[in-house]
Amino acid sequence: MYLISCDLKLTENPGKLIKDLKNFFPDSEFEILEGKIIGDTDLKFFKSLCEKQQSELPLKILSENKELKLDKIAMHDKKIEICEDFPLGCVVIKE
Repeated sequence: MYLISCDLKLTENPGKLIKDLKNFFPDSEFEILEGKIIGDTDLKFFKSLCEKQQSELPLKILSENKELKLDKIAMHDKKIEICEDFPLGCVVIKE
C-alpha cells in the first residue's frame, strides 16, 4: 500500500480536495488529521490513469524515489502533473 497525504490550507475546502483525490484514488478512504488529508491506496486506478494519459514519468519517479509529488491544481482538472514546490502544497504519495 502507498500513503497519500497533502497539507490542507485554511483557504482550501476539505470536501472539494477529497473529491479531487478520489478522482485519482477512488479506492481510498481519506481522513483529516492535524491539518493534513491522509489516505492509502494500492495505485491500481492511478496506474491505469497514467496509461490513459500516456504519462509514464510519475510511476517511474515513484519506483525510483519511493515518493511522488503531484500538483493539486492539476489534480482538480483531472490531469497528472509532477509538483516540486508549490505555495498550496503538493499531494505526496509514498511507498
